[in-house]
Amino acid sequence: GRPNVLVSTAVDGVHIRSLKNGRLLCHMSMMDEVLHADVNGDNIIDQIKLVLPWHDKTSSDTFVWNLLRKMTRDGDGSGEQTSIERSARTVCHAMGLSGLPAREELFSASVCGSQRDRPTDFDDSFLDAVPPIVVESLNGRRDRRDVIVALNNGVVTRLQGNTGRRQWSTGLVHQKSYPTWHEEGVYNALLTRVDSGRIAPSVRPIVVAGEDGLAILSVKNGDVLASTKFPQTSVKRPIMVELSGDETSDMLVTTSTAVWGYQIVVHPGNFIVIRTIIGIVLMGLMLAILEIGSANERIDEAQMRDAW
Repeated sequence: GRPNVLVSTAVDGVHIRSLKNGRLLCHMSMMDEVLHADVNGDNIIDQIKLVLPWHDKTSSDTFVWNLLRKMTRDGDGSGEQTSIERSARTVCHAMGLSGLPAREELFSASVCGSQRDRPTDFDDSFLDAVPPIVVESLNGRRDRRDVIVALNNGVVTRLQGNTGRRQWSTGLVHQKSYPTWHEEGVYNALLTRVDSGRIAPSVRPIVVAGEDGLAILSVKNGDVLASTKFPQTSVKRPIMVELSGDETSDMLVTTSTAVWGYQIVVHPGNFIVIRTIIGIVLMGLMLAILEIGSANERIDEAQMRDAW
């Protein structure tokens, strides 16, 4: 039949409104920065949330507190509060919760990688992450999903969606141009996948973009296929859009003075090239707009002088 509702997403969840009169028919609350998807094929919406080092001991999230308690080594309960506070400063886990609101824990898994994957000069108190994404299951089951987690210390991890078992973890810190972002700059970061008509959906590469650069990773094993540094710090979350007419999504990066376009070229055999294609053109357009604005200001000033 004909469409009769409008589905929209907002910071507080999903809204469904009638197309006839705009009346709100249904609302489903969702937490910001939390992934909502059915990862284990039971037709129940699951939540994937990241629990990173924190100092707010007033959290009312029962599942987080249970995780912190499991991490403590004080088995007899003495000094439990101190142990929990210590765990809160070191926790680095992804939690899978079933239901909305959550009714049970599916898994909890460390996502910080091995010690060799972590940068030695990175302060874990500034650890941050972009919202996770789901990808097709490695075992080929269509009703299951895996989860990709990317941190600002350069560690990217793939977890099995129903068990939390680590499929692979890679430390981008070993790459010369790995992307990163500050804790307050998480809204400038992006974790997504390349859309391309030239490759099968299940092998579409992963894109990680920070404030200073981007990297493209193999979804199968986490290998870095291509990476580049931005000429300037990005001030907005990058946008994936098809710009070049080759059926592959490209990236638009906004900085304080320009908009830069990066063409992602996919070749057979996981060979990928990133090209800067329109940054200079758009910078010239912006300069033209600024020149027009300045001319308008001069006209306004001349009119003011004539009025006096």
